[in-house]
Amino acid sequence: MAFFKRNNPKSGEADGPTGKEKATLVRLAVQANNVPGSNLPPQLPESSLNQGVMINWKRLGSVALFSFVCVAAVSFILLWQFGKNVVLEQPAGEIALDDVLAPKNLIYNSAAKTKELGDAAANNSANKVYKRDILLIANQREALNSLLNQIDKTRANPQDAGVLQSAAQDGKQITTLLNLPDSVWSTVNQETRNVFNFIMSRDILPEELNGSVEMLNKAVKAPYNISGSFALLDETNRAQVIELVKAYVRPNNVLDEAATAKKQSEARKSVGQVEVTLLKGATIVHRGDVLSPFQVEQLKELGLSNSNFSFNQVVGTVGVTAMLVLLLVLYCTLLAGSVWNSWRWPLFLAVSLIVTTIVMRLLLTNSPKDSTVPYLLPLATVAMVLAALYDVNLALFLSGLLAILAGMVSGSPELVAVFFAGSAAGALTLRRAEHTSFFAYAAIAVAGAQFVVGLCANLWLHGLLDLNIFFLLLSSLLNGLISASLAFFCFSVLGKLFGVATVLQLLELAHPNQPLLRRLIREAPGTYHHSVMVSNLAEQAAERLDDNALLARVGAYYHDIGKLARPTYFIDNQGGGANIHDTLDPRESARIIRAHVSDGVALARKHKLPRRVVDVIEQHHGTCTISFFYQKAIKMGLDVSEMDFRYPGPKPQTKIAALVMLADGCEAAVRANVQSGRILTGSAAAVPTAQHPTGPDAPKYITIRDVVNKIIDDRIRENQLSECDLTLRDIEEVRNLFVELLTGIYHPRISYPDKDPVPTNQKETEVVVNGSAREVQVAIVPAAPEPVHHAVTLGAADGGSTVPLSNQPNNHDAQPDTKKLNPGSPSGIGGAGKRISEG
Repeated sequence: MAFFKRNNPKSGEADGPTGKEKATLVRLAVQANNVPGSNLPPQLPESSLNQGVMINWKRLGSVALFSFVCVAAVSFILLWQFGKNVVLEQPAGEIALDDVLAPKNLIYNSAAKTKELGDAAANNSANKVYKRDILLIANQREALNSLLNQIDKTRANPQDAGVLQSAAQDGKQITTLLNLPDSVWSTVNQETRNVFNFIMSRDILPEELNGSVEMLNKAVKAPYNISGSFALLDETNRAQVIELVKAYVRPNNVLDEAATAKKQSEARKSVGQVEVTLLKGATIVHRGDVLSPFQVEQLKELGLSNSNFSFNQVVGTVGVTAMLVLLLVLYCTLLAGSVWNSWRWPLFLAVSLIVTTIVMRLLLTNSPKDSTVPYLLPLATVAMVLAALYDVNLALFLSGLLAILAGMVSGSPELVAVFFAGSAAGALTLRRAEHTSFFAYAAIAVAGAQFVVGLCANLWLHGLLDLNIFFLLLSSLLNGLISASLAFFCFSVLGKLFGVATVLQLLELAHPNQPLLRRLIREAPGTYHHSVMVSNLAEQAAERLDDNALLARVGAYYHDIGKLARPTYFIDNQGGGANIHDTLDPRESARIIRAHVSDGVALARKHKLPRRVVDVIEQHHGTCTISFFYQKAIKMGLDVSEMDFRYPGPKPQTKIAALVMLADGCEAAVRANVQSGRILTGSAAAVPTAQHPTGPDAPKYITIRDVVNKIIDDRIRENQLSECDLTLRDIEEVRNLFVELLTGIYHPRISYPDKDPVPTNQKETEVVVNGSAREVQVAIVPAAPEPVHHAVTLGAADGGSTVPLSNQPNNHDAQPDTKKLNPGSPSGIGGAGKRISEG
C-alpha cells in the first residue's frame, strides 16, 4: 500500500529495499553463490531483506488532511446560501418583502404541511364524540316547571303578581300569561311542557343550538312540526309557548374529551408524512404574502437559510461529499500513488474541488427553470488540465465525481450525463497535448459531446416542445470555448508552477536558440551532434510506442549537457587532439565521466528545466558501469571496487528515460563501429581490398543490427530497464526501429573517382555480410590500411574499451588511452565508443 514504507533499523530512516530492489538483491546473490533461486544465499539472510514495515505517517497525514479539508469545504459550500434574500430573515407571520423562487428541484417530507393537514383532519367535526347530558336536561326541565308552577300560584293569588314579574326575565310576558283565561292557560301550560320535552329529546350540539331555536321560531307558523295539540293554540299563544321554552333550551350533548382525543389522534395518523415537490423556478413566496410556517420551512429545506439547517440536510450533504472524496482518495492511492509524492497535486485536486463547487452553486442554483445557463458551467476545464498535465485516467475518474456533484447541486439528473460526457471528451482529446491546436480540438469535442448528450437527455426527460435547440447549441459552443481557454491558461501557468513539461515549454526548449543548446553548439559540438542524433531515435521510438515524442526529443537534446562542465574530457569534443585521460588515474577519470550526470542535473535545475527533462538527464545512464576505466584500473593492479565505477542512477523510471538510454547507447555504438570500419557502409575504407589478408586472419564485419542487439541486450541483462514500464513487445519494436533508422543514417555511399586517379588495379571483391554475399567495386588505395581486428566497437559517446565479443559486457561511457594505442594493437577507440574484441 502507498501508506507503508521500509524501515532501516540502523539509521531509523525509511530507505530499505523496495520490492524490485529486494528481488534484484536476491537474484544477484543467487547468481554469485550459484544456488537455486528459491533459496536465499547465506550472504543475504531473510532478516536483511525483510527489515520490517512501518506506517508512512507523513503520507497518511497528508491524505487525512486532504480528505478533511475537501469534505469540510465542499459540504460548507453546498449548505451555504449565496445571494441571501431579505425574506430569509423574516419569521412566520410577517409580510414578505420580496419574491423568492426555488433555485432547484426538491422533494422532501414536510413537517409543517404534515402538521397542517393533520390538524385539519383532527379538527374535523366528524372526529368529535359527544354524550347526552341527562342532568342538564333534568335541571332545565325542573327550572321550567318551577316557573310554570309559580305562574299557577300567582293566578290563584293575584296579590303575588308583582313579586313574580320582578323575578321573571320578561315581566310583560308574565303579565300576559297571568291574564289568560283558565282554559287557555291550562293548554299553554301543558303545551309548554310538551314542546320542551319535544325539543330536548333531540340531540342539540353546542354548534346546533341556534338551529334548534330557529326551528322553534318556525313552529309558530308551522305548529304541526311540533304536535297536533300545539297546533290547536292560536298563533299568539303558540308564540307565548315558544318564548317560554326558548329560555330553557340548552345544548344537551357535551364533548367526550377522551373519545374525541382518541379519534383525533387516529385522524392525524391517517394523514402520514406529506411529501412536497418543489420545481426549480417555482415561486415560494410572493411579495406581500403573510409568511406561513410552511413557506418558512420550504426556504430552509431549499438551503436558502444560513442557519438552522435540518439534521437530515447536514448529514446527507456531508455523507455524500465524504463518500465522493473517499473514492477519489482510494483511486489516487491504489492507481495513482504518485499524487501523494508532493504537495502540488493534492493541492490542485483540493482547489479544483472547492472552486468548482463554488462555481456550481453560483451558476446552477440561481439559474431559472428550463434555462440553458447551466450548460455554460466549464466543468471540463478540470479534467482537461489534469489529463494534459498528469494522467487521463485520473482526469476521467474526477470527471465522474464532479458530474455527480453538479447533478446534486442543480437537481437536474440530465446534467450528470452532460457534464461527464463533455469532461471526458476534453480529457481524452488532451491526453497527448503535443501541440497547442489540441486545445482547439478539445473545445470542439467538449461542445459536441455536451450538445449531443444534452439534446438526447432533454428529449428523453422533457420532450421536444420544452427544448430550445438553438440556445442549447449556443451554450454548448460557449462552454467548449470557455473550457478550452481556461484549460490552456491553467495548463501554461500550472505547468511551470508544478514543474510539468508542457507542450509550450518543450517547444520552447527544443529551439536551438536556447542558452544551453547554444552552449552545446559552441563549446561541445560533438556532444550536440550526438544529442541531435539521439533525439531523432528517441522521438520516433516514443511515437511508435504512443508516448510523448516531444518530451523524448527534448530530453535527448539535453541529456548530455553535463559535459559542458568539462567538454574536452570527452572524446567527441576533442577533435583529434590530446587525450587528458592519458595522464589521469583511472579512478579520477571515472569520477569525471560519472560527474557529467550530476553536473547536467545541476545545470538543468539552474536553468529551471521541467522535472521530467531533469529525470531524463539523471536516469539516461542508470547504474551502468564505466567499464573501460574499471578494466584499466584492474590491469594497473589497483585495489578498486566496481561500485566506484558505476553511475549513481537511478535507473530509468519512465519509458521516455529508457528510450533515451537505449538511443544514446545504440547511436554512439553504431557511429563508433562505422568510424572504426567494423560496419560496412559502402565507403572505400570499410571494404576489404586485395591488400587485405585472407584466410583465418581475414577481418570479420558486423552489421548495425548486431550492434543494436548487443546494446539493448546488455541493458536488459544489467536490469537497467527493470523499473520502467517498457514491455518485451515495446523493446522489440524499438530494436527494429533503431536498426531501420540507423541503417538509413549510415547508408552506403558511392566512391567517386579522382580527376587524376592513381593507377591501381580495380577488381570486384565479394564480401560476406551477415550471411549474404554482395559485390562492391572499390579503388585500391596505395597506403597500407590499418588492420581491422575481430572487435565490435560499442558504447556511448564518451569512449570505449577492448573486451572479447563473446563476453558481451556492459556498455558504458569511457575514455581510451589513445597514446598507448597503435594501429596494430588489439585495443583502440573508434570515434565515440569502445571496441570489444572477438578473441
